[in-house]
Parts: sequence; C-alpha cells; structure tokens
Amino acid sequence: MDDLISFTQLPNDTPFTPRSDLLLIDAARVDNPTAQGLWGFVSNARYSNKHPVYDISGQKLGHLKGGVMDVGYTFEAIYLGHKEFAIASVPLNSRSDSLVRVRPVGSYLFRPSLGQRFAVTESLNLGRDWVSGNNSIHVFRQLDKLNNNILFVSNYGFIVVDRHDFEPIKRVTFDHGYGALKGVGISPKRPILAVVFSTYSKTDKLDNTYLYKNFVTLYDMAEGNKMGETALPGDKETSWNVTFSECGRQIRVSNGQTHLTFDMK
Repeated sequence: MDDLISFTQLPNDTPFTPRSDLLLIDAARVDNPTAQGLWGFVSNARYSNKHPVYDISGQKLGHLKGGVMDVGYTFEAIYLGHKEFAIASVPLNSRSDSLVRVRPVGSYLFRPSLGQRFAVTESLNLGRDWVSGNNSIHVFRQLDKLNNNILFVSNYGFIVVDRHDFEPIKRVTFDHGYGALKGVGISPKRPILAVVFSTYSKTDKLDNTYLYKNFVTLYDMAEGNKMGETALPGDKETSWNVTFSECGRQIRVSNGQTHLTFDMK
C-alpha cells in the first residue's frame, strides 16, 4: 500500500491548466448530435436488410448485413479506423448489453454496386445495464496511452478491449453500486482513470435523511488496480466533474459551487 498515489489539496487560487483535447465519448452514431460523421448506425434497431454504412464525408462504403439481430439497439458507436467500428448495443439475438465490432467481410458478389459487405465479427457480453442503463455510458473511445485500445466506462465499471482481436484486456467492476459514479477524467500522460463517486453511507439518526460519502479514486487502466483515493467534502449525494491538468500531476474536482485542486505524488 506504500506505493499508492497521495493527494495534497492546493489553495483555491492555484493556477490550473486543464487538458482539453479529449472527448470522453468519441461518438459516431448518425443520430448523435456530437457524431464525427454519418456512419449510418441507428439507436432504435430499425436496420434495413442491407443497411447503408457511410464514411465521415457521407460517402457510402457498403451495407451492413444482420443489423437488427447482431447489432440491435445501438447506444453509441466509435470509428476504429480501417472501415471498422465498435458499437455499444443490445443485440436482439442475445438481449445482452454488449460491445460489438462491425467491419468489412467481403463484397456482394452479384451486386457489386452495393459496395463492401459489413457484418458483426466479434461480440463481448458486458452484463445487464452496462450499456442500456440510464445514463450508463461515461467513456467510449480509443486511447493512445492504452496502445490505441478501446476504453469503455459505465456506471458498473470499466473494460479495456484489445483493438486488434477485440478481446478484453482488463475489466474492473466498481463496488459502490449503480449510480454512484458521478464524474470521470483521463490522464494525458499515463493510462490513469480518475473516477468520482458519491455513495450512500448511513441514515441520519435525527432527521432520517440519507448521508453520503464523496471521494475520487484513481485506477491504473493497464493493470486494473486502484492507485489512490481521497475524500471530498459534503455528506449529500453530489454530481461532480473531474479533470486532469495538462501535465497529468494535478486534478480539479468541482460540483458547480465547490472547486478543489489536488496535487498528486
């Protein structure tokens, strides 16, 4: 335990330069307002028999086969490069929250005008509500500090997926209950994830109100272990934002009224 990262709270007027170059959800779904491009994936599972797939410029790449059953209800999608996509969805053939990979698998031999044939080639079963739970997805993207592997963070935990074989590398389940996660930040320097929790602690003996513990935990995404933890003020359930500095040695945690900066060693 001696090698855990320690936190030192800094004065409120300490200069802080937040990292600003990272989208936590690198969305690619066609009906997502922050989408990179019109990829063609839809949220309501209403995929046609041969569903069009587009590139970022809107040019049609080909058509997806089996979208209804193999992709199903689509919540988020990211572009992996090389005409490949990772999708957080609930396929109708399994009814399980999953991450699936869609990529070209050939062509339409008798209808070359349809372009390349896309299909789901791998699927990872995550568990109930990892994808479909209310406001469940917090991070879904590739990270260069993880060898360009895929990071997915939900209310239940996080999983690192190998970019090449689409197999899980590390999977961590949070032990604080559904809905306790209130904020997520990613270090610009190392594969470190900062997660802020607000968890039920006890019931006040005098007025019967629920009391909460607020704290931030650092996780090593490559190894899956906790790297450090520090308490935050307040005994109410609180929504927080957490941001790493550009140098990766500080974090700032805020809830709209309170702004706290911590130095880490």
